[in-house]
Amino acid sequence: MKENANLNESSVESRMVQEVLSTENALDEALLKTDLAALDTLLAQEVTRTSPTGTLTDRTEWLEQMKSAVRDTGHQKYFSIERTAQQVRLYGEIAVVTGIVHMRGIHIGPTGKPDTNRYLRLYVRRQGRWQLVAHQATRVASP
Repeated sequence: MKENANLNESSVESRMVQEVLSTENALDEALLKTDLAALDTLLAQEVTRTSPTGTLTDRTEWLEQMKSAVRDTGHQKYFSIERTAQQVRLYGEIAVVTGIVHMRGIHIGPTGKPDTNRYLRLYVRRQGRWQLVAHQATRVASP
């Protein structure tokens, strides 16, 4: 009977990891499309974002930056977002995601090369869905 319980726990954990990865993908799509309505549901009210330069922004500031990218340039802020080496660790209703991200966009990678960062994201599961509560990126030096 205990083996059955372990199989069920493993299945639930696997499903939750897939949910987190789906949320990661949805967040990237929302950033690529500057989809403020999607971002509104994916970002928790208390979300914080620490950029590779060390700048800390809250939810309001982050959304305003996305709005101004559209307003000021008429273009999307991000052209491409590619994540590699993703790892998801679950702690009950909390998920920690780490990995490497390669991004291109306006004010990103001014040399035309992608901006490469290691990142850490913290999600909390509320009312059956995952929301981002913290994001931190650290620039990876080019070789």
